[in-house]
Amino acid sequence: MLIGQNLTVKSQAELANLAKKILEIKPKVKFVLLSGDLGAGKTTFVKYLATELGISQNITSPTFNYMKNYDGLIHIDAYNLSGDLDEFEDFFEDNIIAIEWFENLSVNFENALIINIKIIDQNTREIKIERI
Repeated sequence: MLIGQNLTVKSQAELANLAKKILEIKPKVKFVLLSGDLGAGKTTFVKYLATELGISQNITSPTFNYMKNYDGLIHIDAYNLSGDLDEFEDFFEDNIIAIEWFENLSVNFENALIINIKIIDQNTREIKIERI
């Protein structure tokens, strides 16, 4: 069981495997809420989610346009946002919504996982997963 654990990830392969396991959680998660410092690996984690969902497009952070829409995945960067997500809700149905910097929003999320990524060193991350 991943939820409630502190996991140490030491490679890209381990991070990719974690993304796969997140998508296997039942009941299926709607929101994947990512927290961590700049450079912690939030966007990299979303890239692995996309790969597991069969998305072959290049995944980049939507920092300046706030949202990117892929088949089965919505990627939101809330670094420069505040308030709610009303402007994006039309895209939520039938998609997993990955949100970086979700703490900046005033939203009560349901059916969500919080994934906190902490930098330990250049190659190592500590990841804590909580369900809300």
